[in-house]
Amino acid sequence: MAVTAIFKCQKCGNEFNATHGDLKQAVLYRCEKCDYIQLIPRDSPAVIGCPQCGGKFKQGLLPMCPKCKSRKVVEKEVLSYKD
Repeated sequence: MAVTAIFKCQKCGNEFNATHGDLKQAVLYRCEKCDYIQLIPRDSPAVIGCPQCGGKFKQGLLPMCPKCKSRKVVEKEVLSYKD
């Protein structure tokens, strides 16, 4: 299940909204460099490089702080759930 939540960066203290987790029919991949999100259907082949920066997509990455680019973030408050 995917959630949209308020996250707090443990490095700089910035709070921001982001989505994290997978859906029933799709997997959420994040670019390791720029945090671009791509939802890929579960029955699709492997994911190619990020169209924004050319970085690699990875499954399960936490959102990146938009201020300092750290992934040391914690989920502070869930705003919504998505199947």
